[in-house]
Amino acid sequence: MDDETSVDADVYHIIRDAGSADTVAIAAALPSRSDESIAEAIVNLQRLGVVVPSLVQPGHYRAPARDAAIQRGLAHLIERALRDAALLSDIAGRGGSITSATESEPRITSLTGHDEIVGYISGAIARAQTRIDSLLASIPSREVLASALVEDCEAESDGTQSRFIYPEEARSEPYVIEYIEAMRSHDCMTRTHHFTPMRLLITDNNEAVIANTQHGAAMKGVAVREPLLVDFMRLVFEDLWSQARPVIPEHDNDGAISDRDKQVLRMIAQGATFSAIATAINRKERTVRHIVADLRAVTGAHSTEQLVAIAGRHGWLE
Repeated sequence: MDDETSVDADVYHIIRDAGSADTVAIAAALPSRSDESIAEAIVNLQRLGVVVPSLVQPGHYRAPARDAAIQRGLAHLIERALRDAALLSDIAGRGGSITSATESEPRITSLTGHDEIVGYISGAIARAQTRIDSLLASIPSREVLASALVEDCEAESDGTQSRFIYPEEARSEPYVIEYIEAMRSHDCMTRTHHFTPMRLLITDNNEAVIANTQHGAAMKGVAVREPLLVDFMRLVFEDLWSQARPVIPEHDNDGAISDRDKQVLRMIAQGATFSAIATAINRKERTVRHIVADLRAVTGAHSTEQLVAIAGRHGWLE
């Protein structure tokens, strides 16, 4: 963590731990920091919405709990990304897209309206070759899921792995559970989370689509191919995924993991490299790494060796 970010984090924790604090108290707790750096940190934290002025103690600041702070910060970052991308697209004047002189594919594309965003998402899913990660801000209707089932099954038949995060309320909708159960046999895992602040799609870890939660023409979004931004969105998804609850058991001792997962585990147990495994299952090496990472996440294994031991106990190596 760089020094500037460290100051911001220190100031947040001081305010949070104290309940509220003014700049005098913060400076006393951080004697090695200048008044200017503390003031700048407070500005940065307020910009993210994770620190706000106290209404009952003038001159003091308060901060929400860690989870609430992260959620507020992410919401602000997403809204800012949408605004900035739209502004840059307008400045570029290239039909809503921004490209460099050496690229044929746009790095950032501004999207407007439900139809355009959904159309782009459909195209991104069709282009995906190894992985589709999707966060849904709202529960799709019965009609949308019914029409999507055939298309999604065709995508999964190509060997693409998919992970979906639905709003927590999806658990109470039988038609959603039916869809999730149908897709489970196509190497698709679904979890639910109480915090779904946006529509997010990441394909093959090299393209992301982000959209707000508005409807119709008010829906705004951006399609991103800029590696740094895609990596950031991937980290957001992975953080939410690690906290989300599986709708259907993903890996258990009843053999719920896929045959491909078992093949990967057997080859790992035999000492095969990721490169050799990728060749054997006709996938890229990074896909194998994602498979292993997913298996470690759902089993709680802290290492590949521990994963193999767990797999042996569950009978996945047979």
